[in-house]
Amino acid sequence: MNSRIYCLVIVTVALAALIGCVSTGPATPAAGQVQPAGVVADKGKTGMPDWDKTVAEARKEGYLTLYRSSYGYDRAAARFRQKYGITVEQLVLNGGQIAERMSREYRAGLYNVDLISTGYGGVRLLKPLGLLAPLDEVMVLPEVLDSSKWVGGKFPLVEHYQVDFVGAVGSLIWRNTELVGPNEIKEYRDILNPKWKGKIIFDDPQNSGAGTQWFRLYHSTLGEDYMRRLMQQEPLVMRDKRLEAEWLARGKYALLLGGSAGNLLDFRKAGAPIQPVETKEGDWIGPSSGIIQMAPRPAHPNAARLFINWLLTVEGQTLMSEENMVPSLRVDVPTGHLDADVVPKPGKVYVADTPETIAKANEYMEMSARIFAPILK
Repeated sequence: MNSRIYCLVIVTVALAALIGCVSTGPATPAAGQVQPAGVVADKGKTGMPDWDKTVAEARKEGYLTLYRSSYGYDRAAARFRQKYGITVEQLVLNGGQIAERMSREYRAGLYNVDLISTGYGGVRLLKPLGLLAPLDEVMVLPEVLDSSKWVGGKFPLVEHYQVDFVGAVGSLIWRNTELVGPNEIKEYRDILNPKWKGKIIFDDPQNSGAGTQWFRLYHSTLGEDYMRRLMQQEPLVMRDKRLEAEWLARGKYALLLGGSAGNLLDFRKAGAPIQPVETKEGDWIGPSSGIIQMAPRPAHPNAARLFINWLLTVEGQTLMSEENMVPSLRVDVPTGHLDADVVPKPGKVYVADTPETIAKANEYMEMSARIFAPILK
């Protein structure tokens, strides 16, 4: 096993390892990159930033703009407005679209966005462009910085530029229970059985999302030969994650690789005959899109600073967990409302991204394009 690009972690240490494992390495802003704008940082009697002044200035600003991908912020935004009188305007884009839009805006001298919430794909695109601000001096609330409140005893600030606040787990293989028996898929080589030819949906590995992640995580252990043999199974490559889940639920296809856990869980709760598949290779663990970042030139710096701190309190994290049905990395956020399949279990083996897999994400996407070229449109 190549330990540089694949890490198996036991859940008792998984999330703590993940926090350190997923970083993309320190970045030094290149010449010409935009430097972070300042935020209120007056010192108070306690020696920490004057939080009351930040709140007062944030209320004057009145709103902030969040560019986000899949995770919803509606409940958190509603509570934040109720609590502070500040509106959170949201624009929903994938990671690539966020990077493209911000690059275009910054070149034009337009600083519209305050905060960004996207997955590792977005981080990989934004960071080299200098479109993320360091958060070391932004995070100030004692409740947030208290290491005892976080899994692994460490505040999950990753390489200065992002906070990972979700520790979700899940299978990247789902089956229709009317078409695939409970013991038919025990390991990935079982998918290569000729009986599944033409009966597999594969989330497009060329598009930022679960399909790309699936290819990146499992290529190192399964090998390129496995991926080529999978291509010969003639999977249907799709990008519409809702439709992927629907077609699996309706029995049009037997297996789904790299589907959206949220959509799949919704269909299962509605009574659809679908279940995640456990394999000896291990389930996935990670933050998905549960990552928050700040733009280097926030239009509303105090409102952004207030929101990102409040979001990581137990109140903010509980609302995020309830809306997105994922576990928080805060240990004091309840999990009773969650599906058992998304909560880490003691003793289970999980697979997570490493700095190497993140750094080589573009290479993996190019590799997947070459391997699956005969079936990609």
